[in-house]
This record gives sequence, structure tokens and C-alpha cells, in this order.
Amino acid sequence: MANQGIQIKLDNECPLQSDYQDLLASILEEDHDANVLQYETFCQSYNIIAAYDQDKLVGLGRAVEQMDDSKSGSPACELTVLQQYRNREVDSYMRKLLSVR
Repeated sequence: MANQGIQIKLDNECPLQSDYQDLLASILEEDHDANVLQYETFCQSYNIIAAYDQDKLVGLGRAVEQMDDSKSGSPACELTVLQQYRNREVDSYMRKLLSVR
């Protein structure tokens, strides 16, 4: 069987809470000390992005307001991507999209 590769769909709407819980469970399985946001906090963020492989949620990101006086020109981002997708540039693409919104 040929490898068809992944197809990542990016969405700027909050994912279903059940998809969020599935992603959270997978992340905590990979890293028990992972710092993850509550669903409500994530969905209330002003600029969010969700990455899907087929219909499976594989990553979340949000732009956060910087609390210091630095004028770096780019917003700070918080990203969470499943381990098996981190070497596929999903996180870097999400970061780029969050920085231009």
C-alpha cells in the first residue's frame, strides 16, 4: 500500500470539545508534565488555529499578548502539536499563520 502522506487542514475556529479532550489526553500521555490550556481559555483567545490530519485534531495554537515592553514585531505563540507531527513542520506553519493574522 502506498503512503498517501498527511493532509493538514488548518482552521481558525475552536475545535469541538471532544476533539480537544482527545488531543489533550494524547499530549498528557506523551508528557505527563505538559502545560495545557483549559478548553474555555483556549476558545476565548483572540487568535487561534487548529490543525487536523483528516478529521483528527493534531495541533492547537494561539497568539498571546506579550506582557513585557519588547517590540519584537511578532506576537508570542503558544503551540501544542502531537509528537508524531512535530517533524513535519506543522508547528512552524501554524506559527507563521498566527503571526500574520
